[in-house]
Amino acid sequence: MARTTGFSVQMKVAPSHEVIHLAYLYTKAKQLVVNWLVETKPTFKTKTDLIKILHHEWYEKLKQIGLTRRLAEDCYRDAGNVYT
Repeated sequence: MARTTGFSVQMKVAPSHEVIHLAYLYTKAKQLVVNWLVETKPTFKTKTDLIKILHHEWYEKLKQIGLTRRLAEDCYRDAGNVYT
């Protein structure tokens, strides 16, 4: 019988202002998308349909707000998960 050993490392890291700002932008952007969903109540049959609607409506707007490509995608997908 094989044995495995593991270990963990604990570190204290101070977040940079840029990371804090991105977290703030992400939170505000997600709030905007969820509010839009509640107000407009888009019709969709599947979750994939909802993601397509959100991408079409929000991807460029979220990038203009200052989110990276990946964060913009994660943001509207996360908001869609909150809504459904």
